[in-house]
Amino acid sequence: MKNELVFVAAPGRGHIVSEIEFAKRLSEVDRGISVTVLLMKSSSLDLDSFIQELAASVSSSNIQFISLPKVDRTEEHTTEIQSQI
Repeated sequence: MKNELVFVAAPGRGHIVSEIEFAKRLSEVDRGISVTVLLMKSSSLDLDSFIQELAASVSSSNIQFISLPKVDRTEEHTTEIQSQI
C-alpha cells in the first residue's frame, strides 16, 4: 500500500528547494511513499524557469509535479467572486 503526500510551498527558491529535497529523501527512505508537489506560478519568469529545471532534475518515480495555473487577481475578477458568495 502506497502512502500519498501532497506538498504545497510558497513560490520562493528556499521553500521549493527544501520541499523537493525533503520529498526526495522521503522517497529514498520508504519506497511506499509517493509525493505530489504542487508548483505555484510566481511573478518571476526566472523563478518559474528555475522551478521547472529543478523538477525536471528529480529522477524518482515516486515524486510527481503538478504546475498550478496563475490566479487572476484583478479587481474585476475579485468583485465577481465576492458577488457570488
